[in-house]
Amino acid sequence: MQDYMAVVCVVLAEPVVIAVPQRPSLILTEVSPSAAYDAGEMRAIGYHRNIAIRAEPDHVKHVLMSYIDDGDIHWGQTGWHEMAQHDIPEHAAEGVWFAGSRSYFSDWS
Repeated sequence: MQDYMAVVCVVLAEPVVIAVPQRPSLILTEVSPSAAYDAGEMRAIGYHRNIAIRAEPDHVKHVLMSYIDDGDIHWGQTGWHEMAQHDIPEHAAEGVWFAGSRSYFSDWS
């Protein structure tokens, strides 16, 4: 068994509206008249997430597919590497033992 840190890119099945924290100040110079815009929201089409996994090397994809249930993994934008032994906590269990917060995106820029 090995431990891996994966950066997973998930394309959501349906776009979702996500609250965006307000920035202290925002200068808006031009807005398209056809754009519906609420500064406190974003229409997300996917997200990136760090996920730590304990699995056999040939089972990493299977563990990720079993864990992600809200969209499709974009394998071209997903990758993982073996973790250094000193980075692994004692409580790490087989399968997904850590999942970071989602970092949503609204386009493919």
